[in-house]
Amino acid sequence: MDEIIEEFKEESSQLVQNLIEILENAEDNPGSSEKLEEYGQKVDRIMGSAKTMVMTSDEPGEFEMIGQYAELCKSIGYKGSQIQNNESLYNVTVGLLFDATESLEGLINKIGQKSSFSKDEVMSQPFLERLKWLSTQFDDSYRSSLKLGSEEAGPEKVQIKSIDDILESFFKS
Repeated sequence: MDEIIEEFKEESSQLVQNLIEILENAEDNPGSSEKLEEYGQKVDRIMGSAKTMVMTSDEPGEFEMIGQYAELCKSIGYKGSQIQNNESLYNVTVGLLFDATESLEGLINKIGQKSSFSKDEVMSQPFLERLKWLSTQFDDSYRSSLKLGSEEAGPEKVQIKSIDDILESFFKS
């Protein structure tokens, strides 16, 4: 099992570095909101792996927290990918994703250590306030899913929870 955990940490750490590169590119090119969809797709890989580890690990709590946190990042990335003609909202979204990605990296690095993050450390009050404000900026017209195929192909979507729903489940568990 230790080998599987180390593989998860190694792959997730590499993905986090990709996420940071995507965000740096997105920050340098405010009109390139498609970068945030790419971010959502990459962080989805961490989320899926973490949720798989929950089912197989002796210590599922760490992986559950990582999975939920990655799901939050995914939702923000997808919603942010639809921002048009609002550079301020785009910049806030990218900034929040930078902070969230750093926290995600910290969670991944602490797997298996005795001094794991508490939920309050991961979701500090200032971060939560920014996140809740951002959530109010994304109305129902912002999808929180990855669109599959073309618009003509039909409304097939991979659904994910809203930011508020993810936060609620994060603090329940």
